Amino acid sequence: MAKKIVKKVDVKKVSKLEVSAKVKELFEGLGIEVGEGSEFGFTEGTLVLKLEKCDIQVKLIAPKSGIERYEK
Repeated sequence: MAKKIVKKVDVKKVSKLEVSAKVKELFEGLGIEVGEGSEFGFTEGTLVLKLEKCDIQVKLIAPKSGIERYEK
């Protein structure tokens, strides 16, 4: 009988991708062209904003492994 492998959901990754999609929608609503970071060799969820004079990279970062919240 084969052993069942259950994949654990990476909550931080899922959350970052959800926020990234909302940020992308926000900037596109403001008339700013938004590229996916993976097209430029950046990590998944990173956005590249195409502004009039230059590009801006927007990178969402979650707390390091084992930590769920940032402390002040």
